[in-house]
Amino acid sequence: MHDIVFIIFQMVYVLIVQEGPGGLGAFAALSTISSTISEAVLQLLWKKLSSMEPLIYLLPYDLIQEYKSSDGVLKLRFLRTPRQSDLKRFHSYARRVKMICAVDGKALQSGHTHVFQTLATLHDRISSAGSLLPYLYHVELMDKSDCLIQYLDRLLPPGLQTLILPPHMVLPPDVQNLLPHLQNLVYISDAFHTSIILDSLSNCTFMRRLTLSYIQPSLMTSLASLHQLTSLTLVIIPGTSIMKKTSSIFHHLIHMEVLNIQVEPDLHPSNDAQSFSGNTGFLAIISLLSNHRIICQGLSINIHQEYCSADLVIHFFNILTSLPSVDDDDDGFLALENLAGFRLNMSWNEDFFVLDEESLQIPRNGLTSLHRLVYLTALELEDLGTCRIDDDALLNLAISLPCLQCLMLGTRSLWEDLLGLWGFLGSA
Repeated sequence: MHDIVFIIFQMVYVLIVQEGPGGLGAFAALSTISSTISEAVLQLLWKKLSSMEPLIYLLPYDLIQEYKSSDGVLKLRFLRTPRQSDLKRFHSYARRVKMICAVDGKALQSGHTHVFQTLATLHDRISSAGSLLPYLYHVELMDKSDCLIQYLDRLLPPGLQTLILPPHMVLPPDVQNLLPHLQNLVYISDAFHTSIILDSLSNCTFMRRLTLSYIQPSLMTSLASLHQLTSLTLVIIPGTSIMKKTSSIFHHLIHMEVLNIQVEPDLHPSNDAQSFSGNTGFLAIISLLSNHRIICQGLSINIHQEYCSADLVIHFFNILTSLPSVDDDDDGFLALENLAGFRLNMSWNEDFFVLDEESLQIPRNGLTSLHRLVYLTALELEDLGTCRIDDDALLNLAISLPCLQCLMLGTRSLWEDLLGLWGFLGSA
C-alpha cells in the first residue's frame, strides 16, 4: 500500500516540478493529511536539496539566530549551548535526504559554517548515529569555494555512488574511503591529490564514469584496473599535466566505451618544456593517445584554441588517424578500428578578429584522413574554432563513410549523456 501511494505522489510531484516551484507549497500541505501520505510527501520534498540550509533551520528556534555581520553578510549564531536532544528533528529529516546538488550556488555558505561544524561535532558524539546523512548517494558541488567541501569526509556515507566536485579546489577532500562504492567521480585537482586517487583505483570495483586530471603517463596506468568503466574524461591542465614520451606502460590496456579529452586554456604559460602549453593543445592530445593503449567506441575532444589555422586541424586529423592499432605487432595505441563516434569541439572567443580568412578554410580534400574511420557511425564537428569547412569536403566525407548515420555541425556545450545522442554505441 505504501509503495503504491509513493508512486502516485511521485508522479504528481514530477508534474508539479515541471510546471515550476510555485505549486510545491500546496504539495507540502498534503503531508498533514495522514501519516502514510505525510511520509511519501516528505520523502519527495527532501530527497534532493540544493544546500544544507533547510536542514540547519530544523534546529530548535531557541538555539540559533540569524543576524547581519558588520560587513553585511547574513550569519547564524547560537543563543545557548547546544544539546544532543536538539538534533532529534534534524535526524528525522536527514534520513530522507538522498541527493545534494548545488549546481547554481553553494551547498554551505560561509556564514553557516560555525553552526554546521558544531552540529557535526555534536552528531559525532552520538556513537550510534552513523553518517550525518545516512542515505545520501549523490553529491554534486560546482563552486570551489563551497564551504561544504571541507566537511565532506564527515558528511558522506560509505555507500555514496556519485561524487562530483568542482575543479581546482583549494583544499580537496580525502575521498579514499568512498572509492570502493563510487560509480561516478569527478575530481579535477593538482598532481598530488590526483595521484592519491590513482593509487587507490584498484579498489573501485563499481566505477563507471570517471573524470580526473591527467598528470603524467606512468601514474595513469592504474586506469587499466577499472573493468566496469563506460566513460572516462581526462583533463589536460597547463602547468600540471606532464606529457613526456614514455615506452614503459604499453602493457596496460585502458578500456571504456567513451573517452573524453578536455584541454584547458593556458592562463599562465610555463617555461617547463615537459609541461603542456595551451598553444600546443593538439600535441598534448596526440602525446596522451600515443602513451597509452586505449580501446573505446567513442572519442570526444574539447580544446580551447584562440586561433587555429585549417592546416593545423588537418595535420591533427592526419596524425590521429595514423596512430597504430592496438592489434598491430608493434606497440599499439588507440584502437581506431573500433571507433563508432568521433567528436571535436574547439571553443573560441567569437570577438576574435582574423585577418587571413583563406587560412581558415578547410578545402574539399581536407578531411580525407577521416575516411580511414570506416566504422564511424556518428561524427560531430561541433565548433572548429575559427575554421570553416568546404561543403564538398563534407559531401565527400558522408560518401566515404559507409556506416555513418549522424553528421552534426554547429555548437553544443555538453556531451555527457551516453544514452542520449550517442546511445547507439551500446548496440554498435
